[in-house]
Amino acid sequence: MEYAVFDVDGTLINKDSLLISAWFSNNKIQLLIRSFLFSPIFILSKIGLVSEKSLKEKFLKFFNICDLFNNPQKNKKKEEFKKILIKSIKPEAIKRINYHKSLGHKVLLCSASPRMIITFLSELLEIDLICTELYMDKKKWLPRLKGNNCKGIEKVMKIEKLIGELKTKNLHAYGDSIGDKELLNESKWPHWRSFSDEIKEYPRFSLYKLIPFIILVLLIYIFYIFRNYGLGILPILNNLKFEISLGLLLVLLGYLIRFFRWRIFMKVLNLYIPFKEDLILWIGSYAFTATPGKTGEGLRSVLLKEKFKLPIEKTLAAVLMERLSDALSVSLILIFNFYLSKDLHSYFLNPFTFLILIIIIIFFIKRINISEKFLNKFEILARFNLFNSIVNSFKFLKKLLNLNLILMTTILGIFSWSCEGISFFILLRGLDFSNISYSDAAIAHLGAGLIGSISFLPGGLGATEVSTSGILLLKNIPLKEAITSTIIIRLMTLWFATFLGIICLIIIPFKKLNFKY
Repeated sequence: MEYAVFDVDGTLINKDSLLISAWFSNNKIQLLIRSFLFSPIFILSKIGLVSEKSLKEKFLKFFNICDLFNNPQKNKKKEEFKKILIKSIKPEAIKRINYHKSLGHKVLLCSASPRMIITFLSELLEIDLICTELYMDKKKWLPRLKGNNCKGIEKVMKIEKLIGELKTKNLHAYGDSIGDKELLNESKWPHWRSFSDEIKEYPRFSLYKLIPFIILVLLIYIFYIFRNYGLGILPILNNLKFEISLGLLLVLLGYLIRFFRWRIFMKVLNLYIPFKEDLILWIGSYAFTATPGKTGEGLRSVLLKEKFKLPIEKTLAAVLMERLSDALSVSLILIFNFYLSKDLHSYFLNPFTFLILIIIIIFFIKRINISEKFLNKFEILARFNLFNSIVNSFKFLKKLLNLNLILMTTILGIFSWSCEGISFFILLRGLDFSNISYSDAAIAHLGAGLIGSISFLPGGLGATEVSTSGILLLKNIPLKEAITSTIIIRLMTLWFATFLGIICLIIIPFKKLNFKY
């Protein structure tokens, strides 16, 4: 027996049935007010502070959705709701369902939407339905989930309860969202946003989880600025338009220097790809720069393998060498500027300590022999392809760790990161902080960035802002202005790079890449 499982929202229909039910359950004013009040709960769910189950229950209760299906006086609206969903059914989905039926396959609908909302679709199509279940009281639906939200691994568990372990079944799965990921991964014939015969797996990388995090950070920044300045921030930004524009050009110049450094690493490893494609993929990896220790930039190696068949071990070695080169460059800049700064050096651990640590790491990498015998000690970890790639990349990393290459690329790194220090210096001078020297600005921005990186927080968020603001406070800059200038430089550097990365990932021709946005 073969099975075909179709997701509903976005797959069978081109709408979200839960959102449409909320529309019919409220008038326009109610919908607007309730949407505004519900948005903080939605944001909290995206950062993991509210569970999927709790979010669904709160949504059902908040928008009074159960009443649409419980109240006989709303039968007319309920019928209009059904008509909207019927019109939104995708013709290609119906064609595919009929194709499976003609072959004698068992066809199922599986959705995170509650049964009361979509049960009529399964009846219309004469297909069994697996979905989120709600409690009932006196034949009336309650906004309380019976079990978990039918999404992700819960979809797999519910289907397996009905037909048995999926890995042993001939299963065709159709889905369009992250909630279908586990089902698609467990199926023999996954169809990600496709109704063709061709297998299309769920993409390994997605901006889905990244974008809510970026939006949350930006909202925090905006809240702080408008709380302290209100619309008065607009004239300030207008007066800074020259400094911000010049600063962004310097930041771009810094990234171009680092890209030139990347090309040098690639050439040493005998890896050659077209300049334009390499540039777009290189910048695209910065979409994930707001990850702990910038580990998300390792995505570059996967994309290069999928598009140009380059070995992950080699490109990952180049990525690791970038991080080492950055650490060396920033450490040397800080050492130089600490001795130029009139008073900041007395407050901090001498960056020579960090430089010595980097040198020890380089010496360790050069000396260690990662053999097959060594790998056997990590048998469990060795099962993961990424771990094997990291281990195998060490022999290529050794090739990059020669003195001449280190000196040349460290000089390039110094020029690159100095551009960001100059950018912050120009910004602070534009804010009339004449007591700030370039050394102070470089220490405040690059030193804090280093602290943020070793904190291993996503994007160094919090650690970097606190460190930068704290250093500026030591230079007698008021707290409000210190935090504001910190936010502006963060937007000009980290978040500017993240934005450029997202744009590049969107414009990359992804026909051959297992990626979504």
